Amino acid sequence: RARARVCVCVHARTFVCVCVCAFFHTVCMYVRMWVRLVCYFAAVPCVSACVCNIVISLVYRLSRGGHVVTVISCSSEVKAATFLQLLEYVYTGYQRLERVSWEMLDEVELLGQLFDIPQLVRHCRYFRTGNLARTRETTAAVRGRFCDIIRNRFVNHMCLADTRFVVNGVNIPAHAPLLVARCDVMAVMLTGNSFCESRTRKVNLQDTSTEGFLALLEYLYTDSVPFSKTDPIDLLVLADRFCLPRLVALCEQHIAREVETIMKLGDEDLDLIGLLLTAQYHNAVQLHAWCLDIISSKFELISCRREFALLEGENLAYVEKHQFPSPSYLEEKEEYRKAVEADGHGQGRRWRLGRCSVM
Repeated sequence: RARARVCVCVHARTFVCVCVCAFFHTVCMYVRMWVRLVCYFAAVPCVSACVCNIVISLVYRLSRGGHVVTVISCSSEVKAATFLQLLEYVYTGYQRLERVSWEMLDEVELLGQLFDIPQLVRHCRYFRTGNLARTRETTAAVRGRFCDIIRNRFVNHMCLADTRFVVNGVNIPAHAPLLVARCDVMAVMLTGNSFCESRTRKVNLQDTSTEGFLALLEYLYTDSVPFSKTDPIDLLVLADRFCLPRLVALCEQHIAREVETIMKLGDEDLDLIGLLLTAQYHNAVQLHAWCLDIISSKFELISCRREFALLEGENLAYVEKHQFPSPSYLEEKEEYRKAVEADGHGQGRRWRLGRCSVM
């Protein structure tokens, strides 16, 4: 009787097909079957290391020498389907236990104990007892923990890094599997045959700040945006550059809140025209429309500023059409002011009572 053997092949450079984010909705695994009941599961070390400390200890010391394939041989008693359940949990932070049998549930729990993944063990036990509320709480806590681990172990760290970005002369290590899964532009750049970056794994970036790019990396790795670490305008520009519409929307929301706070404080140096043009150039559609409304509502104040001359075309037409106060109001106000100056305060007051409907 042939024995089944399960091997985990961890590829540090060649395998790029995994998605890890805060919500971890995407599961991307590659499985190939070998003859004679020998199964190989290709796994990404920088993902496995987020959950399993055993993997990080096995792979990290070997990864410093370049391309590494680490093979972890499990007992023949470990079934391939059960190990796939473990990999899915490691990759996504979520386990769809409703589709597995009670026998497999016990096997998954044992694997969680074997690989020192206590959160998976708790998840299995809560599901077995029917405590679905605690199961959901555990899933949310695990996802948050995943983000913290990824941030601390991999963002701007050499641990299992296989790609290098050069930003203003500064080398920033990165991990191709996470980049490919989270950004289509980087996926084409790092996996397509038409770009030299797919061979050299070195990417030179110009016209951006180091802080902004590190914030972009943290978003790609964790799905959270560290606005406190960078200028949101720089991050908005990078989000548009790498075609990340969700990040663009998050930047728009944050910038709008900041502008509202500054306006409440009465800051007269706020350049709304410049913000409008930046939003338009970098495809921030919502921020562009919001700036148009703000400029229109403060037309009387902003039209006196020097940068108002930069408005042209559709932007100027929109502001003039929706300006507040309206042109008729401003005309009557100017006419009243001239009448007061010409006739004196008393006659001006009588003129106002007789003719002006708004003053």
